[in-house]
Amino acid sequence: MNRHEGTKLGPILWLFYVNDRTVDNFNVVKYANDTTFYNTVRDPTVDSVAPAIVQTQLWSENNSMTLNTEKTVIINISLNRRAKSEVPLTVNTLNISPSNVIKFLGIYIDSHLSFSTNVDSIVSKTNSRLFLLRQLKIVGMDKHGLHTFYCTNIRPVLAYAAPVWYFLLSKVDQERLERVQRHATRIILPLSGFIYDISKNLFYKIVNNSKHPLHDRIKVNTNRTSSRKPTVFYPARAKTTKRDNSFFPYFMAQKS
Repeated sequence: MNRHEGTKLGPILWLFYVNDRTVDNFNVVKYANDTTFYNTVRDPTVDSVAPAIVQTQLWSENNSMTLNTEKTVIINISLNRRAKSEVPLTVNTLNISPSNVIKFLGIYIDSHLSFSTNVDSIVSKTNSRLFLLRQLKIVGMDKHGLHTFYCTNIRPVLAYAAPVWYFLLSKVDQERLERVQRHATRIILPLSGFIYDISKNLFYKIVNNSKHPLHDRIKVNTNRTSSRKPTVFYPARAKTTKRDNSFFPYFMAQKS
């Protein structure tokens, strides 16, 4: 059935066509322009898929439609790792290919319910958005803006339908998702929460108290108009990243 995407009549016309679509002994899920049939099979030697394909093909012909074999897939979901995979199915000259992974309502479901492919997709999407988060920080966006970007563009990808699949993940895949969140946190808050605030307050106490024993470590930048020296202080030169991230070099390198 051909219809224009996004039109007001589209969903109504689709319902008129598929509302009566059923298959004997199968459960059906209809959403937007997708229709999914599923069934529980206890005996793996019983072929229950072919009758469903035949009924679907006949229904399509009776309603002047054609079954799109390119978008029709078969998947056998089993927690038994030694379960045999589906073989290609030919019904009335129609070739239906089996698959180990399908995308269902935005979630990748594999034949063993490991959801590793779904995690692959999530990590790929969030990595590109973490890059944008870094770029926003480079151009000067504040913590509130960065946090808003994270909550609207990264966290929804991580959390989409998570109660369905998260607790079925392996420890490795759970760690991959946690790594994304830690990466985002390091971009937004280079030091975590209250520790950062305490350290910043201590630094400025040293700056504002000329009698503090560590005050001599502070070197003020008197040439702030220079584009090469946009900071309030002269950051101490360091040969290692660890030294750069230590207390005085880190805060003296911050922009005002």
